Amino acid sequence: DDGRPPPTRELIDALGAELAAEAQVLVFDEFQITDVADAMVCRQLFDACWDRGLVLVATSNRPPDDLYEDGPNREHFLPFVRRLKAACKVSAVAGDTDHRRLRLRGSGGGDAEAPAVRYVVQDAGGARAVVTAATQLKAAAPGDLDVVAPSSITLAGGRSLLPDAALAGWSARSSLGRRGADAGIFSFDALCAEDRGAADYHALARAFPAGVGVADVPE
Repeated sequence: DDGRPPPTRELIDALGAELAAEAQVLVFDEFQITDVADAMVCRQLFDACWDRGLVLVATSNRPPDDLYEDGPNREHFLPFVRRLKAACKVSAVAGDTDHRRLRLRGSGGGDAEAPAVRYVVQDAGGARAVVTAATQLKAAAPGDLDVVAPSSITLAGGRSLLPDAALAGWSARSSLGRRGADAGIFSFDALCAEDRGAADYHALARAFPAGVGVADVPE
């Protein structure tokens, strides 16, 4: 040992071996390469991972052949592209609908996307703000919703949360409906001024599939 650090290739191979030892599947969201240093490292790192059986799952806005497009020294990156295509099954999620931009359907029906709706109510005064938020939510949500008596939803830790107002479609309002409401309206303080975690907001989303309105949002 002459005290010098090991070559970069050995370090990257060791990192790939460590990743493969810790996990069987490596997942990336929005995979992209924009930096020349990243481009040069990719080939060595993923070769080390794939050689040890690691599975890569990734989403990307670009097909493999367009990764690091027009980047400097791209010819040195192309072996990674070929290995990526050989090691992974490439599936194009193509269609007429951009699901990232999918929104609630317009109140007039049909398949047209409605404008983005933010349930921001600036009026002071709880009751007035709740009515305004409920009106906005009723107009934007799909289906024919009407006001129903609110009931508490159960949160983790034995806690509960009561909406200030609730809306429901016909099936939920009928005696055969399993849900008491399809949408709920809460004050800003009820949702944001209390100690809340991700589990609470997941419970809200499950309880009110048509939407959640937020009333009396401070400026």
